[in-house]
Amino acid sequence: MVKASHLIVAFFAHISVVFANHADTEHTWVNVGPGLPYPRNVVEGGFWTNGTHGYSVFVARLNFFEEGFCPAYVRLDLLHIFFNTPSNSYTGVNLNHDLLVSTDEFEYKWVNSHSALHDMGVVAAGTSATYDLKFICRAFTPKGLIPGNLDMFRNGCAVNGEGLVFSVYDKYQVLVGVRKSGSGA
Repeated sequence: MVKASHLIVAFFAHISVVFANHADTEHTWVNVGPGLPYPRNVVEGGFWTNGTHGYSVFVARLNFFEEGFCPAYVRLDLLHIFFNTPSNSYTGVNLNHDLLVSTDEFEYKWVNSHSALHDMGVVAAGTSATYDLKFICRAFTPKGLIPGNLDMFRNGCAVNGEGLVFSVYDKYQVLVGVRKSGSGA
């Protein structure tokens, strides 16, 4: 029985190492979920439209099992969160997630990009289980200006959402955090 218990402990230790993803700690993220209030200084990510009405969407992230921290966006009118992995797109309701908020230290701007590797200060939601950074981007889609996940392999911004087919756009912007002067860093 001792050998079986060692095997079980070793298995769970392996699983915790395999799924060890890391959240971005340079920027300020506020955890929200069912019944928790939304902060006032959430970073706007763009807009979604159904043709007659437009809605603001906000920059978020979600820790999604083995995929790690996925860039996401939230429509506050529905309390829906939209996010994607390299192969699938998802919509969640009442899920715990983090919202990016502006602070006295950073201001955020969207910058046209062709490769985030050349842009200083690009904001990452965190890392995948394989420690790849997950950068935040946005693209013009048939449903509006929607945040997504920078897909380095396809050199584009992977976006999904309500009424959208999962797509990778080659014209996109990346979210850049710029330290405010006098912030001490």
